[in-house]
Amino acid sequence: MEIIEEGVSLLENLERRRQPMPGMQAIYIIHPNEDSIEKVKNDFKSAQDSMYAGAHIYLTSHISNDLIYSMRQCNELVQRTKSLKELNFEFVALESQCYSLGLHDAFRTLYSPVTVAKNAMIHTIADRMLTLCVTLGEFPNITYKKAASAEFDMVEKIAKALQVSLSNFDKQIVEGNSWWQPKRSEPANILIVDRSFDALTPLMHEYTYQAMVYDLMEMKDSKYKYTTSNAKGEDVEKVSSLDESDALWVQLRHMHIADAINFVIDEFNRFVQQNKAANMAKGEAKSLRDLSEAIKSMPQFKDRLAKYSLHMDLTKKCMALYEQKFLEKISTEEQNMATGADAQGKALKTVQQSVMNVLQDEHISEKDKLRLILIYVISQEGLSEADVDKLVSSAHLQNTSSAQRIVQNLKHLNVTLKQAQAKPKGMISSGMTAASKLFPFIKADSDKKRPKMATDVGYDLSRYRPPLQYIIQDALEGKLDPNEYVTTAPTSSKSQAETNSNGPSRNPRNKASWADKSAIRRDEPKEASKSKAGPRLIVLVVGGLAYSELRAAYEMTTKFNREIIIGSTEMMAPEAFLDSLAVLSEPTV
Repeated sequence: MEIIEEGVSLLENLERRRQPMPGMQAIYIIHPNEDSIEKVKNDFKSAQDSMYAGAHIYLTSHISNDLIYSMRQCNELVQRTKSLKELNFEFVALESQCYSLGLHDAFRTLYSPVTVAKNAMIHTIADRMLTLCVTLGEFPNITYKKAASAEFDMVEKIAKALQVSLSNFDKQIVEGNSWWQPKRSEPANILIVDRSFDALTPLMHEYTYQAMVYDLMEMKDSKYKYTTSNAKGEDVEKVSSLDESDALWVQLRHMHIADAINFVIDEFNRFVQQNKAANMAKGEAKSLRDLSEAIKSMPQFKDRLAKYSLHMDLTKKCMALYEQKFLEKISTEEQNMATGADAQGKALKTVQQSVMNVLQDEHISEKDKLRLILIYVISQEGLSEADVDKLVSSAHLQNTSSAQRIVQNLKHLNVTLKQAQAKPKGMISSGMTAASKLFPFIKADSDKKRPKMATDVGYDLSRYRPPLQYIIQDALEGKLDPNEYVTTAPTSSKSQAETNSNGPSRNPRNKASWADKSAIRRDEPKEASKSKAGPRLIVLVVGGLAYSELRAAYEMTTKFNREIIIGSTEMMAPEAFLDSLAVLSEPTV
C-alpha cells in the first residue's frame, strides 16, 4: 500500500480496541463530530494511560468552536497534540470534472415517505459541499431549482444551509486573520437540482462507452476483471481500474460504443505503424479478433498493449451483451417514448401495443422489462390502474407485486401516476415533444431552436438527450427562467473587514497549496489546463447522477469553453436506481 511506503507502520480503526504504543506518534484522520473527538480524548486520559507519544489530528471538514473547547478540556491531549489541521475533503474526486459526496443513503433518506433523518441528511450534504468549495478556493453564488411542492423542498433547504455554512466559514476566516481567500476574482456558481426533476434519464439505456460499461458490466469501485494473455501466451485474470490514469479510457469513455471499437483498432494500428518491432511482429488489425492475436505476438510491449487488450475485451463484451439482451428492440421503444417521435422524426400515434410486444418477449430480462414499464409510465404522464396492471401482467414478471410497488414509488419522485383526463390510449400529444411535456422548463415553442431529439449523434438509439444538459446550457448562457430558479449569494465580510483593518493586508502568496490548480492535479489532461472563458460552474444533482448526464457536462465544457464540475450524492447506474426505487417506501432499519 502507498501509505505504508510513506513510513506509516500500521493502519487501525479508531472504532476498535487498539494496542497502546506509547513510543510512537499517531496520525488521526477523523470527521469532526462529538463521537470521534471523544474517542481521540479517550486515547489521552492521563500521562500514564496515553496510547501514543503524540497526536497529529487531521479533520475532514471544519471543526466547530464547541468541539475545540471540548478538546481543550483534555490536558494530556492538548500537551501531546503536535498538529491540528482541517483537510476539507469530505468528497471524492472521481474524475477531473466529477465528484461524489459518497452519500449512498441520500436517495432513500430524502425521498422515502417514512424517513426520519431528512434534515440531518440535508445538513450533511451542505457540509460536504462546503469542503468542496473550500478545496477549490471558491466562495460561490448558489442557484437552485424551485420546489414543485413542499414535499420536494430539499434543494432549497440544502442551498440555504450551504449559504449559511459559507457565510460562517468566511466570518471565522476573517476573525482568525487566516490566509484563506477565494482563488478567483469572479465567483463560481453552484447549480443545485435533485433527482425528482427527472426520473426518466437514469432508466434509459445509453450507448456511449462509459455509460454502457456501468449499465451492463459488473463493476466495483471502477474496477474491471478480465482475462488477457501473458508473455507465454497463457490466459491470466487481471483487474484494471477505469480511471483517468488510463489515457485510452479518457479518450474512449464518451464515444458511442461503435466509434469506441473502431478507435481502439485504429489506435492499435497506428501504434504498429509507429513501432518497427511491433510492425514486424504483426500486420494491420482489422477486427477485434485480429487485435487479440496481434497483442499475443508482442509481449515486449506489455504495458502499452495491456490497455488495448483491456478495452478490446470490454468493448467486445458490451456488444455481446447488447445482442444477448436484445437491447436494440428495447431501446427503440425507449427512444420513441422519451423523444415523442420515431427515428424518422414522425410523431407517434400509438405506443402501448408496441411496448407490450416487447414486454411479452420471453428473451427480454425482467429488469429491462421493468425499466421499460417505468419509462412508459413516466412518458405517458399518468395511467389508469387498469393500464398499469395490464402492462405488468403482460411482462410475465416473477414478482408482479414488487413491480407494481416500484411503479407506485415513482410518485415519491414527483412523477404523475394517475391520468388527469381521458385521452386515447398510447397517444402522445402532437403539440409538443414528450420531453417538453415531462419537463416544464422546456418550452414547447423552443423545440425548433433546441430539439430534444438530437440530430447530431448519427445513431438512432442515441436521439434522447438528458434534460440536465439543457439546464446547464441555460446556466452558462444566463438564460435560466427566474420563475423556476433562485440565485443567492453567501454574505462575505472579507471586504469590510479588510477595509476596517489597521493591520497589513494579506499576502495573496500565502494561500493554501490546494488553491493552486497545479497542486490539486499535476497530471491533468492538457485540455483541462486551457484557459476557460467565464466563472466555474459547479453542478450538484442531489439523489444520484446518471452517466449520460456526466457525459453531457463534458460536452458542454467543450462547447462553451467553460469549466464545469459536476457531481452528486452518488453516481447512479440504472440497476442501482431500480434497487433504490424498490425499497423507497420500506421502513429503514
